Amino acid sequence: MTKLKQIFRSVIFYAPPFDEFSGPAEKKQPKDSALSTYKLDAMYRLGYGAKFFGVYQRLEEDRTFSIREKINENKFFSRFKFNPLAHYNVTLGTEWSRRDGSSFEAENLDLEGNPLLRKFNLADRERKPLSLKLAQYLFDDLGLDVNYHYSEDQYDDTENGLQDVTNNTFDVAINYQVSDKFNLHLLGGLQWVDSVQSGSQSFATADRTGAVKDEFSHYGIGANISGFMGDRLSAWLDYSYRESDLETTVTDQTKYGDYFPGLTMLPFMQHIN
Repeated sequence: MTKLKQIFRSVIFYAPPFDEFSGPAEKKQPKDSALSTYKLDAMYRLGYGAKFFGVYQRLEEDRTFSIREKINENKFFSRFKFNPLAHYNVTLGTEWSRRDGSSFEAENLDLEGNPLLRKFNLADRERKPLSLKLAQYLFDDLGLDVNYHYSEDQYDDTENGLQDVTNNTFDVAINYQVSDKFNLHLLGGLQWVDSVQSGSQSFATADRTGAVKDEFSHYGIGANISGFMGDRLSAWLDYSYRESDLETTVTDQTKYGDYFPGLTMLPFMQHIN
């Protein structure tokens, strides 16, 4: 199956009527963007309870008056699904993608005074995710779901900016059907995100490196009761707890307490995108 989708966007940024420093009216340049998506997917049945899925996708985006006016990304997805028994299901997924595009336009640079700084959503990137999902009914009324996701993003062509991001995510969910009208579920998960970013104090080549270690955890319990008012009313009760921890290490020639000029740690965005 082949799919083609095009999206055209026109965005105009409005500024205040007067510049706060010089006073005269300030005009912003209107910006347009066009996104084209090409997709080809296939499925092959290997045998009883075994399927293979493959997908190729290409994204092409054109931006006017932007730091980078053309962005191209090629993605390859594959997934193997195996369920030899009625109560047992295993899914293994892999992916590889590469993003590049046109050269960065010097006249459109808005990079905090550093022409070598690259924004992570526009920079060249290679992404390599891997996922594993296990779903199993241990008994007729007890189910278990286990998910693991790994991904690595590399920005090899970036002088200043995000260099590398590694993400490990692990989730577990247990569901217990106490009766026809009473259900209990437990869930929990951990996530570790390690990222490295380079920066410059002299607005030139990188002279410092920042390493960030993020840890996230979540836990929850819930229940579902039905059958009230002649099966017309159900009740849910859920409780969840989340916790996160952050550790930042910066290596450079000069350290200014918790302030590091030229180095701005970028938030991690899960695939994503």
